[in-house]
Amino acid sequence: MDPEPRFERDEDEVSLLDYLRVIRKYWRMEVGLILVACAAAGLYSLSLPKEYEATASILPPPDPKGGRALESLIGQTGAGSFLGGMLSGSDTKDVFVGILKSRTMQDDIIKKFDLIKAYRLEDSKTPMQSSRAKLAGMTNIKVSKEGVISVTAGAYDPKLAADIANFYVENLDRLNTRLNITDVGRTRLFLDARAAQAQKALRDAENRLKEFQSRSKAVVMEGQAKAAIEAAGKLEGQILAAEVQLKTLETFATPRNPDVIRLKEGIDEMRRQLKRMEYGRSTGNPTHEPGGAVADYSVPLGSIPATGVELARLIREAKIQETIFTLLTQQLEQAKIAEAKDMPTVRILDRAVVPEWKSRPKVLLNVLLAGVSSLFIAIFLAFFLEYLEGARKRSPVH
Repeated sequence: MDPEPRFERDEDEVSLLDYLRVIRKYWRMEVGLILVACAAAGLYSLSLPKEYEATASILPPPDPKGGRALESLIGQTGAGSFLGGMLSGSDTKDVFVGILKSRTMQDDIIKKFDLIKAYRLEDSKTPMQSSRAKLAGMTNIKVSKEGVISVTAGAYDPKLAADIANFYVENLDRLNTRLNITDVGRTRLFLDARAAQAQKALRDAENRLKEFQSRSKAVVMEGQAKAAIEAAGKLEGQILAAEVQLKTLETFATPRNPDVIRLKEGIDEMRRQLKRMEYGRSTGNPTHEPGGAVADYSVPLGSIPATGVELARLIREAKIQETIFTLLTQQLEQAKIAEAKDMPTVRILDRAVVPEWKSRPKVLLNVLLAGVSSLFIAIFLAFFLEYLEGARKRSPVH
């Protein structure tokens, strides 16, 4: 029976024991390097100024549900809302985060707490810009999955950290309210002017109708025909009012805005209804009462006798102007109420409190990282020294 083969170790073969032997050989150097690195990291961390962090959290308000007068009046047409559309553009959370990170917010905080002096940037060439960068680096703004926005502010003084975090949410409310009131105020001025024009047009239409009835007492409109004319006039007035509101909405919304698209679709639907009424076909769901439907009039507007054409035209015109004035007046009142509101738009969930413990520097973590890093460096250095020693022994001189 053949003897078991014996495997001789190759000269270039290196085992794990060889690695351990090298590490053990230079253990004093390795331990010394690790101790020096840990001590240096600890001393450096202790020399850094203590930084404190305070966190305030807020809940954005729910999506606005007000401003639905037009939707209630022409709800069957799908025209959508006016004031609601004005407020439903971007996600509220994104708007709040944008305001919190804005330069306006940063400048207000820097001036409020004199951060240029607190950050010792008086001698900087660009103290304001440097302060903004410093503030941004010491502030963390996050949005949780539940929609809660948290603002964490850092400072070298614990009370200052809490004050800055609380000022973030308080100033957010002021800025958001001011921006909203600016938009609503612009809308209110526009509606005010249009309502005044509509009121004058309504008076003129009523006067023309009254004068015609005084001159032509013999002309009497049948009840069914008169009702059809008034219904058509009311629907046409709703169309014109919706077009006014669409024009206002387009001043600050893009053509792709969902409310712009919905309002255009509603106007088109009302025009189709008006055309069906004019030619005597069933409207399906014509509008007569606010948010309701008109009776399905069988009298086409085109079949009114010639003797009553002028009276029909004047009745319809008066109804159009009356509807426009009613809708614009309602929208104007809503805009005035929205402009007069001075209610908080930000719901504070948790106010920041003065922190008791520093957040930075993290001395223990820094020492641990220095120890781990120096360990790898020490091992690398040990093998490098072993390599140099081996190379020296293999040198022909030796």
